[in-house]
This record gives sequence, C-alpha cells and structure tokens, in this order.
Amino acid sequence: MEGIQAVFSIEENNMNLAIKKLAVAVAIIGSGAAAQAQVIDIGVLTDIGDYTHELTFAAGAQINDTWNFSLDGGNNQFFGVLSKINNRQASSIGNFAATLFGPNGATAWTYMSTNKSQILSYDGALSSGAYSLVVTGLAGTIGGKYAIEMNASADPIPEPETYAMFLAGIGLIGTIARRRSKNQA
Repeated sequence: MEGIQAVFSIEENNMNLAIKKLAVAVAIIGSGAAAQAQVIDIGVLTDIGDYTHELTFAAGAQINDTWNFSLDGGNNQFFGVLSKINNRQASSIGNFAATLFGPNGATAWTYMSTNKSQILSYDGALSSGAYSLVVTGLAGTIGGKYAIEMNASADPIPEPETYAMFLAGIGLIGTIARRRSKNQA
C-alpha cells in the first residue's frame, strides 16, 4: 500500500510541477504581447536643444508612451518627428498616433506613411510651460522600434541696445516731423 501511495505522491508532484511550468510559460508569452507604457521625463527642452531617443517594442505590444518636457522663454519654435525604424512591413505600427498636451490644449501630430515607413511630425510655435507627448499604437507581428527627435528654441529676445536704437529712431522721426510742421507754419 505504501508503494502505491508513493507513486501517487510522485505523480501529484509531477503534475504540480507541470502546472507551474505551464503558468510560467503563459506569463512569459503574455508579457511579449503586454501593453508597453513607458513614461520618459526629458526635462527643459529649450535648455537641451536637440533631443533624440529610440524605444523598442515587442511583437503585438500595445504602445502607450508618454514623453514629458517643458519649454522656457515665452514663445518657442518647436519641431518634433517620430519615425518607425525598420523597413519591414511586418514591423508596422497600427493606429500609430501622437498627441501633444500642453497649456493650450491638445494637438494631434501629422501622420505620413509610405509602403514601409511611418512618420508623425509637428512644427509650430509653442508657449512656455509643461507638455506631454502621448504616443499610441499597436505593434506589428515582429516588433521593432521607433525614434523620436525634438528641438525647441526660444524666440530671440532683443538686446537692450536694440531697444535704444529703436527709441532713438522714433525720436529722430519725431524731431524731423516737428521741424517740418514749424517750417510749413
């Protein structure tokens, strides 16, 4: 009888081990298709100037990345581009989109696509403040990566000498107009 119990005990242990192995395998497979949600804090983009970075995603992954940055210096000229890196069609990103959230609301980036490339871009003026760029999509069957490039530069602030020359010019024009009105009288 003890021999039979030992056999059942061994079979039960083997079954428990098989279930554990199956659970680990399912977890590993499931993690490949899990949602990718990364939050990247860039800092003050007007201080950095040019910013470039790449993110890798697994096959079938749901992409939902957030890029946080801020702009200083009043009005800023901003340029940003996202591009899929991989010329294979199977690496395409379904519903690839980017939306910039900031002090003035939300702005969708422009989408361009060719046979094997996908590009999102935005070019325009942005005021100073905190921004979040949310990138979404569904990875293709082989995964891959996308690159982000951003640049922001503050509009130039005139030097004090510029203001002095401006005021001197206005004063000179005023003096000339006054002399003309005296001569005509």
